[in-house]
Amino acid sequence: MIPKYLECTTHIGPLARAASRISGVIWDLGAGWYSTPLLHGISDRVISFETDPKWTDKINEVCPDSVVLIRDWNCIWEFPKPSVAFIDCYAGGDRASCAERLLDGGTFIVAHDTEREYWAPIFAAAKYHATFKAMLPWTSYFSRFPFPESLGVKSEQ
Repeated sequence: MIPKYLECTTHIGPLARAASRISGVIWDLGAGWYSTPLLHGISDRVISFETDPKWTDKINEVCPDSVVLIRDWNCIWEFPKPSVAFIDCYAGGDRASCAERLLDGGTFIVAHDTEREYWAPIFAAAKYHATFKAMLPWTSYFSRFPFPESLGVKSEQ
């Protein structure tokens, strides 16, 4: 069993790999202590979204002006379409519904906590997926298209 604080970091390797090897706009759905500074360090084309004003302020202290405060997840669809989206917002229905819509738009998804039941429809909807299970919580890649060769990861179908 890994220490509780490390559960917040099990996505870092797969996220860094995808963000650094797939070009284009990156969406960060749910700002985080580790993911948001990492993504903004990798690319200048990152849009980080958060629904919690207090959390937005905390992350913006660490990574100034990096997080866009939104009232709900329906607001994000007006922003430039991403090539990659990292989904780690507040657990529950918003994650799966955002993932489904992003898949429909052709976005490559990196998702955290994918051992949870609410991800089952996304595993079914994504033609291509790969899950990193070495540590809990799991992190998965989802796509309706073959993974780019530059990613160096084989997908499950």
